[in-house]
Amino acid sequence: MLNKIARIVSVVFHPLLMPTYGILILFNADAYLRFMPFEGKKLIFLIIFLGTFALPLSLIPVFLYRKLIYHIDLDTKRERFYPLLLTTIFYYFSFYLLRKIPVPGIIQLFILAAGATVFFDLVVSVFWKISTHMTGIGGLLGLIAGLIYRSPTDLSVYLILSIFAAGIIGSSRLKMEAHNQAQIYAGLSSGFLIVFLLIIFK
Repeated sequence: MLNKIARIVSVVFHPLLMPTYGILILFNADAYLRFMPFEGKKLIFLIIFLGTFALPLSLIPVFLYRKLIYHIDLDTKRERFYPLLLTTIFYYFSFYLLRKIPVPGIIQLFILAAGATVFFDLVVSVFWKISTHMTGIGGLLGLIAGLIYRSPTDLSVYLILSIFAAGIIGSSRLKMEAHNQAQIYAGLSSGFLIVFLLIIFK
């Protein structure tokens, strides 16, 4: 039963979904973005959802067919290389599209930072199996912490929920024996620092 719950948590908080969750937080947390026209929000959401989730995920059957990976969980370091490489490309393509339309800078910066976390995971995964799930939730925490640092907006609810989610995700990955504690903490801290630092210093 616990393994099944851990599996559900891993799917609901899949790292590819973190940019989508992040943009939803931005739409509700930022005073300016909250009052953007619905059509503008919809376009931004579609670019981010398709570019950072749907398109990278759609390549998994191709990778399986070509035997570049053997399981959707990407259990080994070797299996991670091509999915992470193409995901990095999709993230930066999404960033490029967002720069072509009048999108607030914080959104562009968040997607750029998210792409940087994926690229970081790609480099590290050549040598070591870092937790991409924890990098993802760490990046979301970095976004919220960066927003708190930059503005007086009260985001304590989002911060508490994200910390709680990080604990659940980390416990689930350990329960599934997908990672050890070092890989969990490394993913969380690197995702947080990359996004947080890019947001506060840009």
